[in-house]
Amino acid sequence: YHAYMGDSMLALGRTDEAVGAYEKALSYGSDTAWAHTRLAEALARGGDSDAARKQIAEAIELDERAVAPRQQAFQLNL
Repeated sequence: YHAYMGDSMLALGRTDEAVGAYEKALSYGSDTAWAHTRLAEALARGGDSDAARKQIAEAIELDERAVAPRQQAFQLNL
């Protein structure tokens, strides 16, 4: 639920709320590469590139074969 709420908030440009929703999703056990990648996008859009890079690294660590974190890092110029 919270990850999807984060997607909705991000689509509306409400990055602070998106970050909060993704963080809540992660705290509730959605510790997936996808969730970390989405949080990275929200953080980057909010201007926190360092935190976004950390989330991308976490996503890659969770799933070394995942393409999405690498694509997101490229698209966000991280």
